[in-house]
Amino acid sequence: MDLGVARIKKKSLIIFLLIIGVGLLVNFNVSSAASIQDTELTLNTSSTLNNTNDQVVTPKTLKASNLVSKTVGESPAYQSAGDADVSVRSSASNSSPNYLRNVVLVVIVKNNGPNNVSNINLALKLNKTYLKWISDDSKGLYNPNTGIWSINNLTTGNRTVLHVVEQVLTYDRTVTVMSNFTSGSFTDTDPTNNFSILNLTIPRASDLKVTQSTAKYNVKYLHTFVVAVTVKNSGPSTAKNVVVNCGLDPNVYAPVSYSQNRSYNPSTGNWTVAYLKSGSSITLHIFVRMLAFNSVVSNMVAVSSDTYDFNKSQNRAKMLITTPALTVNSLASSLKIGTSSRYQQAVNIVNWVRDNIVYSFYYNTKYGASGTLQRLKGNCADTAHLVVALARVSGFSARYKHGTCHFIESGHWYGHVWANIYVNGKWYSADATGYKNTLGVIKNWDTSTFTLHGTYNTLPF
Repeated sequence: MDLGVARIKKKSLIIFLLIIGVGLLVNFNVSSAASIQDTELTLNTSSTLNNTNDQVVTPKTLKASNLVSKTVGESPAYQSAGDADVSVRSSASNSSPNYLRNVVLVVIVKNNGPNNVSNINLALKLNKTYLKWISDDSKGLYNPNTGIWSINNLTTGNRTVLHVVEQVLTYDRTVTVMSNFTSGSFTDTDPTNNFSILNLTIPRASDLKVTQSTAKYNVKYLHTFVVAVTVKNSGPSTAKNVVVNCGLDPNVYAPVSYSQNRSYNPSTGNWTVAYLKSGSSITLHIFVRMLAFNSVVSNMVAVSSDTYDFNKSQNRAKMLITTPALTVNSLASSLKIGTSSRYQQAVNIVNWVRDNIVYSFYYNTKYGASGTLQRLKGNCADTAHLVVALARVSGFSARYKHGTCHFIESGHWYGHVWANIYVNGKWYSADATGYKNTLGVIKNWDTSTFTLHGTYNTLPF
């Protein structure tokens, strides 16, 4: 073989082998790269975060329910089932409810996510000695006997509310209400907000009852009688700053004296008791002069206190007293009460007629003494009739005067009748038609210029 030809063949063989080797190498590198790329895609697709064991989940264990979110252009993310943050809050319609009153307890459970949760159990711990279940709006999901509130499902971001109506059975204490999450088909990620504590401050409580009575329910005009006012506290707590308004309208009743001098104010009618223990009572006696007549008068007493009173049905009491109609004899007798001086008795007669008989213009006698007393009005003649009648019944000598008088306020001259009463050896004028007049004093007409027409034991007109 030619040496040149041999060399050419050898070079060709080497080139051939090199070509084959490069091809194999290229093929190997391409296959390896493809295999590696496929493996990375598979891991990215199958991995998930925050699973229960904080481990990478392989494609064999991956479930469709683990998928949480997927963003376009990114690898999809998953959340393991059962993780959520459930929070509990509580409040009350009144943080200081009173004894035997109702209070609404409000419990709010919220799912802060990230997953929906179910089978939630929450305990509302109530002391049945202090609070009594009345009703709730759970539609049977709250058991008042066990205090467990069952919540079937609660989606993420949402909340559910329970309202429980409880009656307060205690007083003068603080009642603590605990609401706390107890169990559920999930793992709570923040146990620090799983409970709520609510304190109810229950004030003192009392049951006050006020009554009033008198020995006489038929009282004559200007006669004195006793009103007994009693206040009792049936508890359960001591009542503080008890105030009893004893009524006693000053136009009807005139207080004369009273037993609780330091604590009763006759100008306001208020009787103050600093405190009244449970089960105790106290009575005030008020001596009263009757100022009414020919009527049925009432008196209302009422009690109040700084301490809550859970039964106000007995905080007021009413009393009715009948006062008979006046007669000349009964009125004369009444005007003597408390007066030993004869002169003062005569003053009382004139002043009473002056203050109670309203002047009515007409001529001559129309009603007489009894009719004027019954109607409480009359002209000068009938007013004089009543003064004379009262004076004579009281043992005084009395007469009539008739004249023409110049009346100061109007400036006119009128015919006029007034009375005279003989007291302690002296005749006194007794004109009850002027509000400034009294026994022996006339202010409504000029006594220095009048013309006297006659003096009579019996008025002729």
